Amino acid sequence: MTRFYQYLISGLILFLFTLTGVFVLLEKEGSLANQATTLSDTELKTDHLKLEKTVSPELISQLVAQNRVNEASGTELNDEAAEAFYSNLPGSLSDAPKPAALAVDPEGNLILDKRVQRVIEFYLMAMGEEPIESIIARIKHDMNSQLDSMAYGQGVSFLENYLQYRNNIGDIKNQFADRVSEGGPDISVIREIKQAIRDSRSEFFSGDVIESLYSGEDEYDDYMMSKAEILNDRSLSLEEKNAELALLNQNTSDELIQSQNQANQLSQVRHSVNDLREQGASDDEINLYREQQLGSDVAERLRALDEKRNAWKTRVDDYRLALADIESMDSYSSEQKMHMVEALRSEHFDEREVLRIRVLDRMK
Repeated sequence: MTRFYQYLISGLILFLFTLTGVFVLLEKEGSLANQATTLSDTELKTDHLKLEKTVSPELISQLVAQNRVNEASGTELNDEAAEAFYSNLPGSLSDAPKPAALAVDPEGNLILDKRVQRVIEFYLMAMGEEPIESIIARIKHDMNSQLDSMAYGQGVSFLENYLQYRNNIGDIKNQFADRVSEGGPDISVIREIKQAIRDSRSEFFSGDVIESLYSGEDEYDDYMMSKAEILNDRSLSLEEKNAELALLNQNTSDELIQSQNQANQLSQVRHSVNDLREQGASDDEINLYREQQLGSDVAERLRALDEKRNAWKTRVDDYRLALADIESMDSYSSEQKMHMVEALRSEHFDEREVLRIRVLDRMK
């Protein structure tokens, strides 16, 4: 198996086994999610890959049906507190670009396209920072602020179907988990998983919605799987493989090929930057290289992202050192240490970041 083939397959596995992380972090104490019958709190492991946590369809319906966001105690927020909640996004979303506005047709029906999906996925990025109830409340609030009652009702119905679909993908992946080894499965297994996922969509969406949301994704998956099959076909010579790849590209949309080329370029630049850093290149030299390869605008955005990540890493490293000191104090009880850790978090991070660091601490 060639290294590049392993890279392609690993990418497909990563896509398949990270597609439905929505319900994995339903761990907040007092959350409705704790009423669900799920897998164990620690993800179960097979001999190969981890199983996905899933929840019951009834729980999803219950979560979406809630009309108000609750405090951690389970009581409803008053109007003033609710307004403050919706006005302040969690840290992971504060700097993220906002999704495009939703649209309706001339009859006032919500147009169920990528715009609705992006609104939902935008707020789902905060999984781990706040409970799923709060995320669903934010999605519904965003929809309600843009739509009239009829279109809003259609949006909420789509939200439930979308979450049910995402949860169902977890069930499908669990059925195949024992056939996906860490060394890389046969591409036929990947095709089976993808086909099972595609076949399940009609349980949740109409044909028009499926075409609107997933046609591009399916084309990309088919392209990458075909590419992997060609590269791993030992019956073909190098020249024959190149010819097959050229034919594949000819039969693939220009938009996808262009997107793939851009992704390859970004990946190559990222690997080159890592090599340059290992060789001792300065930040200015890294930025100059990025400008030459990607243009000044992209290079500037990457530089700003580097600075933000480095600043966060420094603060986390300082926090970890102090945390280790607390954990090593044998003269304090567990409860005393817990209070000390909470005080330490408040000292190093703001309210939003504390939620994030708690999740990171649980993942250690």
